[in-house]
Amino acid sequence: MKKEELMEQMIQLVRENTDAADISGASSFMDDLEMSSMEIFAFTGDLEAELGIRIPERVLNKAATLDELADEILKLL
Repeated sequence: MKKEELMEQMIQLVRENTDAADISGASSFMDDLEMSSMEIFAFTGDLEAELGIRIPERVLNKAATLDELADEILKLL
């Protein structure tokens, strides 16, 4: 999977889980997208189901933006 494809999927899932309008790879989950912990949890669960993987908590703890999370997920695939 290419990073662009993954980012497209992630952005679509963010749109489904938040009211954020301006979403990019540099978007921070908490600051820019204003996602609550529950919204991040729902987003992560949806992403895991869509990709058929488990995202370790350590990955989530170090990824503050969509771009950082995409880079970490690509390492898992």
